[in-house]
Amino acid sequence: FLIEKFLFFNRKDEFTIECPNVGELNKILIAHNNKGSAPGWFLDQILIEDVIAHHLYEFPCNRWLAKDEDDKEIARFLFPKKSTDHERQPVRNNQYKITVFTGKKTGAGTDADVFITLYGNLAETGPIKLESKKNSFESGKKDEFTIECPNVGELNKILIAHNNKGSASGWFLDQILIEDVNWHHLYEFPCNRWLAKDEDDKEIARFLFPKKTVTNSQYKIKSHFDITSSVFESFSVIFETQINANPHVRC
Repeated sequence: FLIEKFLFFNRKDEFTIECPNVGELNKILIAHNNKGSAPGWFLDQILIEDVIAHHLYEFPCNRWLAKDEDDKEIARFLFPKKSTDHERQPVRNNQYKITVFTGKKTGAGTDADVFITLYGNLAETGPIKLESKKNSFESGKKDEFTIECPNVGELNKILIAHNNKGSASGWFLDQILIEDVNWHHLYEFPCNRWLAKDEDDKEIARFLFPKKTVTNSQYKIKSHFDITSSVFESFSVIFETQINANPHVRC
């Protein structure tokens, strides 16, 4: 992500960028293009606030990015400062809205208890029973549930299962939609198979994987600069995370 701005000696500058969500930040690359009459730059630190996830990262630097100072480098990887135990924020609960679509086949509905487990890049839940006051999981029907649990990060799979109880336990599941209410992200998990002891492969539990989607997140970047004179400078920030197949995400 290229940022263009006048940078001045001993001041703080703020930028807001919008780009695909990169998950939990584990490093950034900060660089400039060495243009201008005085391109040398002494960077104190960078703060990045993930506006959607309400998470603040601190990236200390305290070094030159200059061809004539320090190690002559104009690009540096920065790593987030580790929080001490007393600085750590309490675990935030997340809300997930789960919409279950039962198929329209004959006998598709189930009387069994249905459980879901969420797996994300940060954590996973245990089995959560999907409960409702009305008769759920009827043939051709849509059922909605809202659950609250610790944030699991970006969902990469779910486990959907039932306990095979009741007189008509076999279930044909069309698909499940999960909305991460806090992150404003919607996941679609296709199934289109039976969970039944007497149908298909006789399994009553299935792992489902999301269709690929891209959701934008907003990041607020605060940087502290020390530069020899006011110059028109360009610099770039590259986020790297643990959750993407291609870990380098350019915003």
